[in-house]
Amino acid sequence: DHLGGGCVKERLISLDLQDRHMTYRMIDSGPVPFGDYVGSLRVTPAGPDACVVVMTSSFVPVGIEEAAARQISISNIETALENARQAALRRAGKTS
Repeated sequence: DHLGGGCVKERLISLDLQDRHMTYRMIDSGPVPFGDYVGSLRVTPAGPDACVVVMTSSFVPVGIEEAAARQISISNIETALENARQAALRRAGKTS
């Protein structure tokens, strides 16, 4: 764990099930060196068995260089997307 463990708390700001979009805010960043963090996720259908997922985030780095904070954010988003992909495969009875 590159952040030393711990957890964060997030609050759902908006959820649009029809548009497949959500926005959330980090209300307790725990070990993550981000302030004023807001994230969003959008799922767009891409055929009968596929979709495109776009996650974005904005934040202020706290006690860390911007490039390092950006890399932490990218790594976190990549992990979240891979976890979602694996969960979808399990649900569909497939493995990667």
